[in-house]
Amino acid sequence: MIFKFGRRKNILDTNHPEIIKAVQNDRLVFFIGSGFSRELGFPDWKGLLKEIIQALLPTNPNYDLLIQTLDEGFLTEIEVLEKLQKHKKDVLEVLARTFQLHQANNSKLNKHRKLWKITKKFITTNYDKALETANQSSNKVVYDNEFYVAKLNVEDNYVFKLHGCIEDPSRCILFEENYKELYNGHSAAIETLKKIGSDKTIIFLGFSLADPFVKKQFDYINNVYKGMQNKHFIITTSGEDFETYVEPIKIDNWGEALDQLLDSLVVLKENVVQTSMTRLIDVLEPSTQIHKTKEIIVASDIRIAILIATPINKQFDYDFDKIASHFSNLNITIDFFHLSVEALNNLEGFDYLLLFTESVQGKIVVEDDNFKAKTQSIQELEREIFDDQIKGIFLFIDKEVEMDTTNISLPIVAQKFGNGKLSRFVFSTFKKAKASLLTEAVIINQDSLVLTKVESGSATINKKKSPLSKRIEPKNLKTFVGRGTDLEVLVRKILDIKQSILTIKGSGGIGKTTIIKKLAVEFSDRNYFVDGIFFIDCENIIDFQSFEYKVAMCFDLENSIDLMAYIKQDERKLSSLIIFDNFESLLYIEAEEIRKIKNLVSFICDYATVVITSREWIGLDYEERYELRFFTTDEAVELFLKYYQHTINEIDMRILRADILENLLNNNPLAIKIIAKNIPKTKNMFALKEDLESDFFNTTQSGFENIFIKEADSNIERSKSLYQSIYYSYSKLAPREKLAFEILCLFPDGMHMETYKKFFEDKEIRLDMNRISDREIKSLENKSLVEITQGLLRLQSIVGRFAEHQFSRRTFDEKESYYRRAFQYVHFLVNVIDKMSKTEAFLSVVGEISENNKENFFKCLEYLDKFEFDMERKLEIILYFPHFVRSIDQRDRFEKIIIRLREHFRSVENSELLINLILHVSKFLHYSGKFDDSLKGLVELIPMHKLNQLSNEVKTSGYIINWSLQSYLLIGNALEVLRYMINNNHYNEHVFTLSLYYLGLFKSFDDLRREKVNHFFRLESSYNRNILEIHTLEDYLCNIFEKDFTEVMQVNYIKAKMGYQTAENVMKLVVVNPYTQGLQNLMLAFLETNTDRAIHLYTEAIKNLDYVKYYQTEGIFFFSKFLKAINSMEYQKWFDRGYTSAKECEYRYLIHCFESLKTGEDEPYNEYKREFPDKLDIEGFIRKHSKKP
Repeated sequence: MIFKFGRRKNILDTNHPEIIKAVQNDRLVFFIGSGFSRELGFPDWKGLLKEIIQALLPTNPNYDLLIQTLDEGFLTEIEVLEKLQKHKKDVLEVLARTFQLHQANNSKLNKHRKLWKITKKFITTNYDKALETANQSSNKVVYDNEFYVAKLNVEDNYVFKLHGCIEDPSRCILFEENYKELYNGHSAAIETLKKIGSDKTIIFLGFSLADPFVKKQFDYINNVYKGMQNKHFIITTSGEDFETYVEPIKIDNWGEALDQLLDSLVVLKENVVQTSMTRLIDVLEPSTQIHKTKEIIVASDIRIAILIATPINKQFDYDFDKIASHFSNLNITIDFFHLSVEALNNLEGFDYLLLFTESVQGKIVVEDDNFKAKTQSIQELEREIFDDQIKGIFLFIDKEVEMDTTNISLPIVAQKFGNGKLSRFVFSTFKKAKASLLTEAVIINQDSLVLTKVESGSATINKKKSPLSKRIEPKNLKTFVGRGTDLEVLVRKILDIKQSILTIKGSGGIGKTTIIKKLAVEFSDRNYFVDGIFFIDCENIIDFQSFEYKVAMCFDLENSIDLMAYIKQDERKLSSLIIFDNFESLLYIEAEEIRKIKNLVSFICDYATVVITSREWIGLDYEERYELRFFTTDEAVELFLKYYQHTINEIDMRILRADILENLLNNNPLAIKIIAKNIPKTKNMFALKEDLESDFFNTTQSGFENIFIKEADSNIERSKSLYQSIYYSYSKLAPREKLAFEILCLFPDGMHMETYKKFFEDKEIRLDMNRISDREIKSLENKSLVEITQGLLRLQSIVGRFAEHQFSRRTFDEKESYYRRAFQYVHFLVNVIDKMSKTEAFLSVVGEISENNKENFFKCLEYLDKFEFDMERKLEIILYFPHFVRSIDQRDRFEKIIIRLREHFRSVENSELLINLILHVSKFLHYSGKFDDSLKGLVELIPMHKLNQLSNEVKTSGYIINWSLQSYLLIGNALEVLRYMINNNHYNEHVFTLSLYYLGLFKSFDDLRREKVNHFFRLESSYNRNILEIHTLEDYLCNIFEKDFTEVMQVNYIKAKMGYQTAENVMKLVVVNPYTQGLQNLMLAFLETNTDRAIHLYTEAIKNLDYVKYYQTEGIFFFSKFLKAINSMEYQKWFDRGYTSAKECEYRYLIHCFESLKTGEDEPYNEYKREFPDKLDIEGFIRKHSKKP
C-alpha cells in the first residue's frame, strides 16, 4: 500500500485498522534496522568493511585486494567479512570506534524521540545506542541476558538489542557463526522474538534488501516469523519484494514523508481514549467428546512426512515452504516428498503423514512413475503404505471431503485445505493434541488415531534435491506451458535409457532447451540423479579438447591425462544426468574432432545418463530418437497469454491465432515469448500483425539472414518466426538497452549483474549518456533477450549471435571503446586472481573465478588486436594464460590465437622471443610431447648465457628472464638460477624463493616471505625441518580449490610422507600430468606391502618425475631407502644415481638425506653445515630485496 501524506493529514488510512488497533491497545512494536541510523553518520556495511580493511592494511598489505573485489562485486560484504574473521579482535575495535554516539549527534535524534511517543516497545538489530539515548528511562535488554529476555513480552518499556550492543562489541552478532548460533538454536531471545511476533503488531523500519547484510538479517528474522497469522508491516521507499508475511507501507522519501507518517502515529497515540475495560478472550474446550482417542503422548522426537502432489501435467496450488512454515516453531523433523506411489511405498519410520492433493470424483490425485497425474481411491492409497506403525494420516484436498471411507484400517483425517485451516490444524493436532478440535475434518478410525503433544522448538526440515546445474534457473521455468504428452514420454525415456543416448530433435526456437531444463528441475526436485544434473551448452565449443574438459567436469576429473581410461579404471558410474544442448553446432567442426567427440559421448553413456538436444540427428549407434513436435495453436495461445496479460476480444483472438501465431510466428515458443513480452498493452492484434509484417520486410532487407549462415543453422526457422521476433524486440529497445544487449557478446560466460553495472562506472564512461543502469538490465530480462541465472547475466544461445552481428555494425570508434573497457575488466580480473592466489583464504575463490570466466578470457584474446592500448598491459594478459590453460586443457586453442597475435606485438622489443618462449612454456607446462624434446627446445631457445644479454630495464626482457629462470629451476639448475639473480641484481620473489627451497636454504626461504601464507613449498619446508603439524596441513587442504588437482596431489604427497595417508584416498586423487602421476605412484609405493609391486611403483614414479628434477631425486632417495630395508642387490646402484644427482644439482637437503641413509644416523638437517661452491652473498641479497614491514 502507498500512504500519501499532505501537510494537513495526521491520521493513518483507515483501510489498515491493524496499525490503528495496535496503537490504541499498546500492542505496537517497532523493529529498527540499520537504515534508520544512517542520518547519525554511521556507515553502511560496505563503508564499515572498508574502514576495517584500512585498519588491517599495515600488517596485511594484500588486503587492499579486498577493497577492489568488494567494489567490483566479486565478493559480497558477507563473504569479505568472513575472510576477516581471523582478525576478529581488530574488527571489533573498529566496530567499537565506529558506532559510538557522540554528543553532537543528539540533535539528530528527533525521529527516534517521535518513535518513543508512539510506543515504548522496540526491537533492534543495530549496535548503536541511539534509541536508548533518545529516552534515558528506557529499559535496555541484550539478547543473551536470558532472565530479562524471557520477561520482555509482558514488559511495557524496552529496547530489545537482538544483535548486541556496542557497549560490549565481543557480544555483537557479526559473523556467520554468530548468526547461526543465535537463530538456529533454541535461545530465549528467539523464543521471545516469536512470542512478540505472534502477540504484537510489528512495524519494520530501516531495512533495505539492497544491502546484503540487512537482507541476511531480514532472512533470519523472516524464518522466525514465517507462518504466523499476525499481520506485520514494513516502511519502505522502494518496491522491494519483502516476504509475504510483511506488508509494505510505501512512502516517497526518508525525510519529510517519514516525518509525516510518524507525526500521524503520534497524533493517533495522543488521541487514544483510555478505557478501564479490558477484553478477555477465552478459548473454551468441549467438555465432552463423542469419540475417544488414545491417550495423549508428549514427545520431542516426532517425524512427519509431507507429501505434495505436483504432477507435471497439472498445476496444483501447494507450496511446500509455506506449508512447512506452519510447523517451524515445533520440535519436530519434517521430510518432504512428492506424492507418488513410489514415495508411499518407501516411507518408513514416520509418525505422521500429511498428504496435500486434489480430489477428482471421490478419488485423490497422486503421481505415477512418469510424474503424471493419476487418481486413486483412498482404499488404494492405503494399500500403497507399507508402514503399519503410523499414528495418523492427514489428507488435505481442494474441496469438501466426499469419498468412500469404508474398508480402511489406518487412522485417516481428511479435510479441505486452507492456510488459515492449516494453522488451526497444527494448533489442534500438535499443540493441544485434541481430535475434538478438528471440527471441520472427517476422521476415519478415530480409535486408532494417536495424537502427540509436541514441544516448542525449531523444526528440522529435510527437502532432498539432487544437485542442479547453475545454468538452470527454476524460477525461469515457472511460465512453462503445454507439452504435457512430451513431458510424460520424455520422463519415461530418460529413466529407462540404459547405455544409450537420447536425442531430442527439433528446429531452432521450438523449445528443446526449455523442455529439457523443465525436466531437469522436475528430476532434481524428486531427488533423481543424486550425483548431479549437468548442463553443457555446446554452442561455443570449437574442438574436442574443450568438449572433453566439459565432460570431465561432470566426473570431477578436469585435466586428467586420459579421461576415458580414468573413468574406466575407477568405475565411475554416476547417478547423474548429463545434458548436451545445441549439439548440432559440433557436427560441422573438423571430421577428426567430431569423431573423437562422438566416441566420448558413446563411452560415457555407460557411466551416466546422457541426453542431447539438437536440430539434427547425431548418427550414433546407440542413439534413441525423439522428435519434438511443434506447438499446437492452443498451446501457443496459452503461452502468449502468460506474458500478455490483458483482455483480448473475440476478433483480436482470431487474428492472434490464425494470422500472428500460426502464420507469422509458426507457433514457435521462443518467438512467441519474445513478441508477447514486447507488446504495449494498448496495441490491438491487427496493429501487431501489421508491425510484424513490416518488420519482416525490414529484417530480410537488412541482411539478418547472414547471422545464421553456418551449416548447423540449416534447421533454424528463418522465414517468419525466430529472428523476425528478435528483430521486433530489438527494434523496440532504447539506445542504452541496445548497447547493453550488444556488449554482452564480449562475455560468452556472462557477467555477474553487479560486475556488469560496474563495467559502466569507469571514470572514462561514468558521464557517458549511454551508461547502463539496473533499468536497462531489467528491461532486457523482461523482454526475454537475456537470461539471469543465479545473478549471472548472459545472452541466450540464438539471440547471442544476433547481438554479435549488431555489435559488429557499430562504428570503429564505438567498438574500440568497448573492446578497451572489456579488456580493462579482464585485465583487472587477472590481477585479482594473481593477488588472491597469494592469500591462502582466497584459493578456492581463485579457482571458481577462473573456472567461471574461461570463455571471457579467450574472447579477450580474440579482440586483443582490435583496439589501441598499452602493449605491455596486453602482454600481461598473454603471460597469464600458460598457467591458466594448463588448468583448463586449452593449450592448442591458446597457441593458435597467440601465433595470430605475433604480428600485433611486432613493434615491442623482444616480443618475438617472448611469444616463442610463451608457446614453449605452454607446451612445457602442459607436458606435451617428450620431456627431452621440451628440454632441448628450451635450451636452444634461450640458453643461460643469453640471459646476460637482456636488460632488466625493458619490461619484456624481464618477462623473458623470469619465464626462463622458472624453467631452468625445474630441470635442476637452481644454483645457476640463484647465481644469475644475485650477480645481475635481478629479483623475482617466486623464482628466488623456489631456488632457496631447492637448495635447502629453508631458513632464508621462510625469512624472505612477507606473509606467512601456506602453500606446498612452505609446507614442504616445515616438513623437512620436522615442524609441520598435521592440522596445519589439513587446514590448508580445506582452503584449496578442489579442482586445483596438482596442488591437491602435492599436499597429499606431504601427508603420505608424514604417514597419514591411505591407498583408498590416494587412488581418488586426480592425475593430470606425468608429474602428478609420479607423486601418486610414490604414495602408493609407500603403502604397498607386496615387494615386486612396490618396486614397480617406485620405478614408474621416477620415470614420470623426470619433468621435475628435485622430486625425481627425492623419489630415488625413497626407493633407495626401500631397497636397503629389503637388502636388495639394486640398492647401491640406485643410491649412487640419486646421491650423484643431488650433489650435481646442489640439493643440500637431499644430500643430507642420502648421507644419513648411508651412515644409518638420523641427524636433524643443518643447512649451514655444507658450504656453497660459490661465495654468493645470499643474505645481503635478501636484505636488499626483502620488503618485510
